[in-house]
Amino acid sequence: MNPAKCIIISNVQPIIPHDIIVKTINNLHIKILSPITFMKAGFSNDEFDHIGSFRRQIYIHPEHNDKIPSSILLHFDQIEYHIFLSDDTVTCYSCKQMGQTSNHCRNAIENV
Repeated sequence: MNPAKCIIISNVQPIIPHDIIVKTINNLHIKILSPITFMKAGFSNDEFDHIGSFRRQIYIHPEHNDKIPSSILLHFDQIEYHIFLSDDTVTCYSCKQMGQTSNHCRNAIENV
């Protein structure tokens, strides 16, 4: 079992270097356990496998999960970027309950 916690970094322009993100997260006194990696866009066609997404991931110490804000501002090349941080917990967009997706939401059916 991996004790590290995966954090998804969203809305990140490809031009922003990893070290800018790492520096910002370190300023929050969060212990980083892995390098940042790009996440694939998820195309099923192999022709598009090289295309990345505007998301990246990093692993942090699990005790620092509560320190993760939902978003942070990054300053790069005289521009301010608003990026979003979330853990890898599956959350329903309909009812906001953890552990299920909106496709299988029991609460959405009850509220109809």
